[in-house]
Amino acid sequence: MAGACTLTMQEEAHTLIEELESTAMPSSAERSVADLLDAFASNQPVPGGGSAAALAGALGASLLIMVAGVSKTRTGGANERTALD
Repeated sequence: MAGACTLTMQEEAHTLIEELESTAMPSSAERSVADLLDAFASNQPVPGGGSAAALAGALGASLLIMVAGVSKTRTGGANERTALD
């Protein structure tokens, strides 16, 4: 009898997990920017300040990489580079 009860509890747990997975919120990486901003503005605990800080840090790093790839001169010519050095 105990085996039948355990099987039923396992089935119920499996069903509950499936229900939770089907109603789970998408991860921050899967959201549009507008949806993510709405989520930050909501009264829900997640996403929170840590997610916002991580996003801000990632944006900052991306901008730094962009700026590092910009040439120091207008045309990128050798005579302009010599003048800078």
